[in-house]
Amino acid sequence: MKFYFAPMEGITGYVFRNAHHACFPSVDRYYTPFISPNQNRPMSPKEKRNVLPENNRNIPLIPQILTNNATQFLQAAKVLADMGYEEVNLNLGCPSATVVTKGKGAGFLGEKEKLRAFLDEVYEYTPIPVSLKTRLGMRDPMEIVELLELFRQYPVKEW
Repeated sequence: MKFYFAPMEGITGYVFRNAHHACFPSVDRYYTPFISPNQNRPMSPKEKRNVLPENNRNIPLIPQILTNNATQFLQAAKVLADMGYEEVNLNLGCPSATVVTKGKGAGFLGEKEKLRAFLDEVYEYTPIPVSLKTRLGMRDPMEIVELLELFRQYPVKEW
C-alpha cells in the first residue's frame, strides 16, 4: 500500500510537511497545494518558497499545477524541472466554485475538446512527466469512462 499526502491550501505548506514527515516518515509522496501560473509569472514568490528544494529536504514532493493554459503549465513545469523535480501533477480535481467557474480544476473536465488540446500540447512539450489528479466527473461519476478514454491517449505518469 502507498500513502499519498493530499494538499490543503493554506495549511500543508513546507513547514507543515517537514513537521508531518518527521513524525510520519512512511508517507510515499506529498503533493503541494496547487501552483497557479499566470501570464506574468510561472509561480508567485509564496508558491516558489513552498517548493524550494532546500525547504523540502528528504521529502518525496510532487508539485501540483492548476491551470487551463498549456503555455503557462509548461513554463511552471520548466521552472520546477530546473529545481530538480522529476514529476509535476495537473490538478483536474479542485471543485471550488472560484476555480471551476474559470474552467480550471474540475471545471476543465466539462470542456473535453479544450482539455484534449491542452493535454496534446502539454504531453508533447513537457520537460518532465505529468501525473493527473482528477474527479470521476463534474456532475455524474460515469463521466470517468469518457475521461479515462481521453487520459489513456497520453503517457500519464500516474492518475
